[in-house]
Amino acid sequence: MNAQIILPSPKVSISPVGMQIASELSFEEWSELATSIGQAARSIGFIIGDWLVYGQSLFGTEGFADRRVDSASYQVATNATGLDLSTLQNYAYVSRNIPHSLRTERLSWEHHRLVAKFPQAAQEHWIEACVAEEDAG
Repeated sequence: MNAQIILPSPKVSISPVGMQIASELSFEEWSELATSIGQAARSIGFIIGDWLVYGQSLFGTEGFADRRVDSASYQVATNATGLDLSTLQNYAYVSRNIPHSLRTERLSWEHHRLVAKFPQAAQEHWIEACVAEEDAG
């Protein structure tokens, strides 16, 4: 099971413009933040992609539910996130094509993007192979 991303210290808050530290952190508290920050950075493609696909399935206007995100949804997304259209399209493509059950935090979003074009059985094979290779060093 993939872990939730939780900030390990109530002394820290995150906003759209950065991180603020309310009181001095110990070395251990400071070090623990790196894990949460890294998880958030590695997860953002899936988070935004899942958000887009979900929005399309509920609010899509061009009748392409579960196939692609429509232009109206992308317009909302580009305005809300400030990300360019191609980035959003890539995020949605991977989220739509890689089921949650096959995703692993042990591999990058980019690994998942590379196998998204394959049928699910092939995705599973390549994801397992990448994890096994990582385990082997």
